[in-house]
Amino acid sequence: MQVYKSQLINIRTESNEAVIDIDGVIGEDWFSEGNTTQTVKDDIEAVNNIKADTITVNINSLGGDYFHGIGIHNILANHSARVEINIQGWTASAGTIIAMAGDKISIAANAGFLIHNAWTMTVGNKVELQNLIEQLGIIDSNQARMYSKRTGKTEAEIQSLMDENDGNGRWLTAEEAQEWGFVDEVYETVKVAACTKASAESQLMNLQTNKTNDMTMFEKILNKVDEVLKHVSPKAEGDEPAVEPTEEVVEETTEPVEEVVTPEQLETISAKVNSLEQVVNDYKAKADEAQAKVSDLTTANEALQAKVDEYETKLANGLETEGAEGGNRHGDKNVEAANNFVQYLSKRK
Repeated sequence: MQVYKSQLINIRTESNEAVIDIDGVIGEDWFSEGNTTQTVKDDIEAVNNIKADTITVNINSLGGDYFHGIGIHNILANHSARVEINIQGWTASAGTIIAMAGDKISIAANAGFLIHNAWTMTVGNKVELQNLIEQLGIIDSNQARMYSKRTGKTEAEIQSLMDENDGNGRWLTAEEAQEWGFVDEVYETVKVAACTKASAESQLMNLQTNKTNDMTMFEKILNKVDEVLKHVSPKAEGDEPAVEPTEEVVEETTEPVEEVVTPEQLETISAKVNSLEQVVNDYKAKADEAQAKVSDLTTANEALQAKVDEYETKLANGLETEGAEGGNRHGDKNVEAANNFVQYLSKRK
């Protein structure tokens, strides 16, 4: 691996790929710190000397020197390699100029994007100041033309955006930057979400943290989720009861892999987990319904038991008064009532 590092950029080149990290002030700042004229030349030369088929440029810069940004932009735009720009943080001014060199431009969903009119600091007489105004106007026109070519917007539309807030422009969200055409895609910076099943959670954490899993392991995880869904899905009446799935141990590999889980694959897992949660909720609702029926049956049973106790009491009283006047008559009626009640219970069953 070959590495180049300056105050602004960090270049890592290996095989047919190169990565450029741009983080900080582009060019020499107002206090003569950071990059100097020499480091600017070194940066441009280092980028120009990259030998790779693909160059990934990570940008997190609020801007700086226009001409330094243009220099790096032109080298990247004319490079034979495919250039993929990744806007990681708040990127503005000269940082956006470099970004426009990408064959593909991506931006993090929580990042920002700002273009504005060129500005500077100077002293001088009216002629010098007028000349400076004209120079700034030329820079603004060049920027508007470059942004227009990339976005498909007219130069007037671009200039109108740059003129907002007294020429200081307006911060665009990642989505707005995509709507304007400055970037091709917005990506989410998320980690793998926790799964409700312990085994699946462990496997997904391995995908995120260990990065030692290949796509075969990923397919096993999807199969595992499918197995769980199959076993917990509602059964038709008369089917065998659901059987808990057996734990499956997924062997880990320490072999380095190149493929990682894509957002689309994570959406597939999330959809399956949501389906599992829906099945669980359905079963919980059915359990609550069954519990309510049990309560109703318990109440009915208690009422029936009370009637049994009542008839048994009447029957006993009738038999005890058999020797008294009218006792046989009452006893016969109680026996008849008891027999009727037994028949009533038989019909209930």
